[in-house]
Amino acid sequence: MINKQTGIRFLLLVTVLFIFSCKKDISKDCKQIKNGHFFWKHNKIVVSVNRKDSIQIERQLGTNYYHKSSVHWIDDCHYELKILSSNFQVPDSIKKIRNNDILTTEILEVTNDYYIYECTYSSNVSVIDTMWIKK
Repeated sequence: MINKQTGIRFLLLVTVLFIFSCKKDISKDCKQIKNGHFFWKHNKIVVSVNRKDSIQIERQLGTNYYHKSSVHWIDDCHYELKILSSNFQVPDSIKKIRNNDILTTEILEVTNDYYIYECTYSSNVSVIDTMWIKK
């Protein structure tokens, strides 16, 4: 016969297991996004991102604008971007800062459809956003 305390523990264990079994497929397996095609969306702007080895090329869809950046992987979930060339139209003052700035990125979550990242500029400005995985 099961006493009341054992029954409560069993019910609690089953509830916890049920909750964790319903969790989305979220992991921190960052290796799968070291290379590939991704896209970023903000309002009506869509940017295609092609990352291969140590080069990343970003193109704003519907325009001829692009960034070409070097990618330096610190570990599986952290990398640095440095812009090598770009034709985005920005004032000279911003262009000087942008060309000397290193963006440090940390992958926070990875799913089958997207990953969430935090990008920090050398000026300590931080942004958290979503990059969608192109399939």
